[in-house]
Amino acid sequence: MKRMVAFVMCLIMVFTLAACGSSSDGQTAEKNAEQPAAESSGEAPVSFEIWLSTTDLTTDTYYTWLVKLVDAYTETHPNVTINLTCLGSDADDYSAKWDVAASADNLPDVISCNSDRLDEWSEAGVIVNLYDDLGSDAAFIDRFTDGVLEKVNGACGENALYGLPWRSESFGWLYNEELFDQYDLEIPETWDELLHCVEVFKENGIVPIAEGGTDAWAVWGYHPFFTRYGFTEEMAKQIQAGELKYADCEPITKGFARMQELAEAGAFNEDCYTISHAQALAMFEEGKAAMYTTYSSIEPDLSNPDVANHTRYNAGPEFPDGALSGPSILRKFDWVLALGSAAKSDDAKYAAILDFLKFFASEEGTKIMTDAGYAPATKYDTAKLENVTVLGRDINESYVSDKWISSDYAFISWFDTKYTGEYCTAITGVLTQTITAEEAIEILQSAIDNG
Repeated sequence: MKRMVAFVMCLIMVFTLAACGSSSDGQTAEKNAEQPAAESSGEAPVSFEIWLSTTDLTTDTYYTWLVKLVDAYTETHPNVTINLTCLGSDADDYSAKWDVAASADNLPDVISCNSDRLDEWSEAGVIVNLYDDLGSDAAFIDRFTDGVLEKVNGACGENALYGLPWRSESFGWLYNEELFDQYDLEIPETWDELLHCVEVFKENGIVPIAEGGTDAWAVWGYHPFFTRYGFTEEMAKQIQAGELKYADCEPITKGFARMQELAEAGAFNEDCYTISHAQALAMFEEGKAAMYTTYSSIEPDLSNPDVANHTRYNAGPEFPDGALSGPSILRKFDWVLALGSAAKSDDAKYAAILDFLKFFASEEGTKIMTDAGYAPATKYDTAKLENVTVLGRDINESYVSDKWISSDYAFISWFDTKYTGEYCTAITGVLTQTITAEEAIEILQSAIDNG
């Protein structure tokens, strides 16, 4: 009966993918039809498929870089056809399709997926370990940001190379440069500098920091508060195991104390607990607020693109009593390209996929991605970026600069997802002064105690 259910689910998935992937397949077929006949290149025709978490590549902006990358690759490899299959943009929907395919060892040749799937899929043997074929290629490995391959593949054991990261992201603070210039202020990098800016903006009727409390998840700039005080993954494990109380964890108590200090200094808009992320961002765009915390992919979300030409970005304030040896920024690389077992079903196909992956990581491939406005997980020179805004240049610096120590995503990476809701709610409650730092810690501890 279990086999029959799995078979039926696979059939459903196949028909679903055929429907949602038709637009991208049509684009690929049309593109390759314009290329010289495969026979003229002297190589036999070969094709492979890539699954994408989007609905329609004709309107999509998330994978524009990949479409351009495929175009460039197939132009010089006319015998290769790369079919881009759309799974839809709803996370629950495409995740369910991943699960069905993985359960039947039916993942595609290549899949763009979250890196947290690599551990499960590698253990199940449904994705390919590229270590033997690419792990010894020093030039290839060196193309990636230092440490990122180990970070995304670390849970898969030794000599593991199951996923190749393609997206960088950082978390930091936005600053309205025009307002800072108007009041003769420098972009703050330390806690005391931030408090001084808060005081000056308040005196002049400007909201220092916009905050949208109805969206508890919109707390990006505050994630590093704990890691800057030395919070570690081991501490997270101890808390979840009941071996360490939140109230006894100094990085936690100090991080929340800093948030409360900021709130008590009047840093946020008076209606912060009643407005959304979108409304808070609008306050910043309209010049009603001088600062806003954000994720690095914020620029496409700005309703007025011109704002990006007078907006600065950095990692946020450092604490005078912090535990790290220097300035830090929270970076993450959570989306990867992985290969399903089907990739090795044919030697010629597998060779073509490996060659495409090398092109993806190359300087040329990286330039295609940066020119399309995306931040890769491969190395590049921000000084060579063209047509980039003030905000865009700062954000790109946050991915590659050795000015900062790269810290992990703390709670969101290290804790079971069932606890992350309380975590965001606790931070938002302290920022909006609806709860105290002590009450926030009690909420988090209660979630652990009640399992």
